Amino acid sequence: EIARATKEVLAVLPKRRKTDGSTKKKAPRGFGQAPMQQTFSPIDVLPLHGSLDSDAQDLAVLPGPAGRRRVILATNIAEASITVAGVTAVVDSGLRRRSRFNPSRGFDSLELAAISRASADQRAGRAGR
Repeated sequence: EIARATKEVLAVLPKRRKTDGSTKKKAPRGFGQAPMQQTFSPIDVLPLHGSLDSDAQDLAVLPGPAGRRRVILATNIAEASITVAGVTAVVDSGLRRRSRFNPSRGFDSLELAAISRASADQRAGRAGR
């Protein structure tokens, strides 16, 4: 149903590896030569996270080519005051990575945790802008 109703979908995933890995697993030959973009006619799948250079982030944030749909796979960057042009639906994992002290190791480590209701509302607010 989402595929018929929307032009742009923003999927919020808990970690960068999920955004990069999701586009690479199904990538056609030659993927990686173009900036982090994968094309399945007529759908473009693009990652969006803070480690990308500005050109790659612009591909995800700015409007896509006319007549094409886009799926943007984002980390928590989508929760910030960033607007992704054309997004009409948000698919949220409901998870984030957080730093937590691990006493058995003696240092902080990242763990998956559920997001707050306020974070979920903020992420959902990325649609319809």
